[in-house]
Amino acid sequence: MNQNTAALRETVQDLIQDLPHDLLGSLVLSIGVRCFSAANDIAPGGASGLGVILNHLTDLPIGTLVFAVNVPILILAYVVLGRLFTLKSFKTILINSLVMDLIVSHFPVYQGSRLLGGLFGGVLVGTGIAIVFMRGSTTGGSDIISRVLQKKFPYMSIGTVLFMIDGCIMVLAALAYQDIETALYGIVCIFMTSRVTDTILNGTEKAKLALISSPKNEEIAQRIIDQLGRGATFLNATGAFSHDRRDVLMCAVKQNQFYQMKKLVYQVDPRAFIIIAEANEIIGQGFRATIEPK
Repeated sequence: MNQNTAALRETVQDLIQDLPHDLLGSLVLSIGVRCFSAANDIAPGGASGLGVILNHLTDLPIGTLVFAVNVPILILAYVVLGRLFTLKSFKTILINSLVMDLIVSHFPVYQGSRLLGGLFGGVLVGTGIAIVFMRGSTTGGSDIISRVLQKKFPYMSIGTVLFMIDGCIMVLAALAYQDIETALYGIVCIFMTSRVTDTILNGTEKAKLALISSPKNEEIAQRIIDQLGRGATFLNATGAFSHDRRDVLMCAVKQNQFYQMKKLVYQVDPRAFIIIAEANEIIGQGFRATIEPK
């Protein structure tokens, strides 16, 4: 009984700590949807996009429609993802719907360039989603569907699934508004939303990952440590053709250190073999701080 009480208290405290993120994220997202996207006949992606389309057809409040769209999705989330995740998402979706219908409905709207409406709508929606994601919740719609699919089918391309869902929403928007440009501006809005969300959550610091094969890897590693202040790792490897055993040096550097690292390697060994890969996210000392999941 004591363990159940402690678990319940921890859950309640967690939900209370979510509230500032839910309120701020919902406010920013709702402004993007109602004041920029919907005001210029643009449907963003996900459940918000369906809400905007249904609002155009029925004139019912957008927030209420978004909540209604999310009800069957929340039931699916409860079955697949569990009670706590569903409860957190339900709370966020409810707050988002209330904020959109009761508060943001009184805000002035921008009705001018549809391109600007799509761009600013996407930026604000992406910012709002990122704020909510920081607390491990979601705004519903395709966010929950992607998590369900990821759990059931770990090897499925979630990006492809989301693209298909948003593509269907854009087709529905073009049919509802009888205007192909609605879908085109919606794609602009979705693109901005995804880019802004990724930038806020993952940061703007891109990095390079280098795999270096050289008989002078020991000296190269020491120079990387001394001159760049970066760590390096030796990986045991065997050549498929020669069957020679040697170490491959793995090193991650920030974008602005890449040229200096490459120059340093070739100063030591002009015949070094280097493989360079983009690293979208590096978590750890010297890069992005480690954040424990909620």
